[in-house]
Amino acid sequence: MCLTAACAAKPARPALELDSPRVKTVAVLPFQNNSITQSPHTQGLARTLTDRITENLTASLEVTLVDRESIEKLLNELSLSSQGMTQAEGRLSLGKLLGAHYLIMGEYSEIVGNLRLDARIVEVQSGKIVGSDSIEGQVAERRHMETAFAKTVSVLLLDKIATARGFGRFTSLDYLKMGLQFEKKQEFEKALEQYKKALSIDPKNRQANARLQAVLLMAVE
Repeated sequence: MCLTAACAAKPARPALELDSPRVKTVAVLPFQNNSITQSPHTQGLARTLTDRITENLTASLEVTLVDRESIEKLLNELSLSSQGMTQAEGRLSLGKLLGAHYLIMGEYSEIVGNLRLDARIVEVQSGKIVGSDSIEGQVAERRHMETAFAKTVSVLLLDKIATARGFGRFTSLDYLKMGLQFEKKQEFEKALEQYKKALSIDPKNRQANARLQAVLLMAVE
């Protein structure tokens, strides 16, 4: 299906969102169910896999996550599933519409009591798969498997981001983005610290100054 028809669609993004050259935006897509058989052991697995990976990435200052609602809305508008994102062109288009630098996508399959989980990390700019992981085991071990799997996939992504930026010094824009992340979590003291760092590098960073003043006002109230 051609994605260009949906280019006008602009999925909702958080009001305090700001793209940064170092802090990357990541979209975790719903996992596809490729099971031949289905048992109660794997009910809801597509959602919990996404949730567990998201939970592992939430605490990182390296990434900003596209919210689930924006992803589901766009997939519905395009009448696509994560299975339809197998071609580089499709991944590139979806990633751009979501405003993401990286996509995490995958599938799971249950076959006669056995369970396999697969994930791929896609770099949106190139459309290439830059990381992947899989795990196999008994379906009764689902909880343990998805916990270990989510952690491994998250580490793979963070390692890729760290390598890509060469562990370079953060910029004023990077500190601003970190402050916005803390502010959204209502961790205002940490947000203030990041805004101050942003301004120490670039005193003309108007948005950092504006957010700093806004947080100070909230603290007074």
